[in-house]
Amino acid sequence: MIKKLIIFGLLAFLIVAGLIHFLSIVDDEVDISYGINEKKMVMSQDYNTAYDNLGNELLTLSPKLSIKEKEAQWNSSALKQEMLKEFPKFSYMREFVKLHISDEDSVFKEKLLQHIDEVEMEYVSAHINADQAKAAL
Repeated sequence: MIKKLIIFGLLAFLIVAGLIHFLSIVDDEVDISYGINEKKMVMSQDYNTAYDNLGNELLTLSPKLSIKEKEAQWNSSALKQEMLKEFPKFSYMREFVKLHISDEDSVFKEKLLQHIDEVEMEYVSAHINADQAKAAL
């Protein structure tokens, strides 16, 4: 009887250990997190985080980056989430972008400011609701 109990316990242990091992392999292979590629791009040498005299974080974008790469870095930065906290104060969001993004050629910064203006117009004219405006930003 004890021999059967030991064998049953050993089998149960092996099944649980095998299941845990299988799930850890699946978890490593399947990445369901949002924006993982963007986060890897943030680690590139063309992305710098700097701080101003008041300790505010600045997103410094290299002019070597394409607009898409700059957009990916902005989308994966914590600064974007901070800016969205200002919604629906669009003037605050524009000032936030002006103060917290350093873009030497200013193409991305101007494009982002223009996009904020467009979303504001759609929101104010009631063509989109608050959730749609946040998603568009």
